[in-house]
Amino acid sequence: MSTLTAVLAGSLIAAAASRGPAPEVVSPDTGALPGCGALAALSLQEAGVSPRSLAAIGVSDEIAARLIALGRASCEASSFEITQELAEREELSGRIQEIEQRVRAGTSAREDREQLASDREAMARIVAAHNARIASLEQAVVASLPELQQEMLRAASRASHTDVPFEFRFSERSDSEWIAVRDHPDDQEHATDTRAQVARLLLSSRAGAIQQVWGELLAE
Repeated sequence: MSTLTAVLAGSLIAAAASRGPAPEVVSPDTGALPGCGALAALSLQEAGVSPRSLAAIGVSDEIAARLIALGRASCEASSFEITQELAEREELSGRIQEIEQRVRAGTSAREDREQLASDREAMARIVAAHNARIASLEQAVVASLPELQQEMLRAASRASHTDVPFEFRFSERSDSEWIAVRDHPDDQEHATDTRAQVARLLLSSRAGAIQQVWGELLAE
């Protein structure tokens, strides 16, 4: 491990400690929505937060616990809306699929096509509300981190669509650079990428502990 890599890894951990704890959240109560742990885990992952990403940016167990708790608290605060949203999405999805099949088969009536347009608009509204909730959660989590860790977490979130090795996702890259990393991750230029080295180091040393915290806080 190079001196620069060691220094950056140390600075990430020290920065998280110096930032202090993330904002306090209300502890889950016994009347929480059943399944909220699983829903919170999915929401956090959509927001770019996972045990691996938290480990790779060097957060402490304490900070990880508070960030994960934000996800759970967000779910519990919106439990009614989430329950309603899930039910409506399931109903709309099934109906849209049925009508689309009739449209493709040429057996749909005018009422079907009107219903399809209405259902698609309703689905778009639900998806928009869901995306806004995820964006709000992401902002709450990221805002409580030091600047460098914010940058790395946002970069990893934006790179979630790529199939490059996970440790390379914490830097901003152009499309051509993503392709180069994907196709030749062992090239000298990529193998010596400092952020990738730091992420790899922290993943090996911190992922297990944060996975344990994640499991405990998001248990049903």
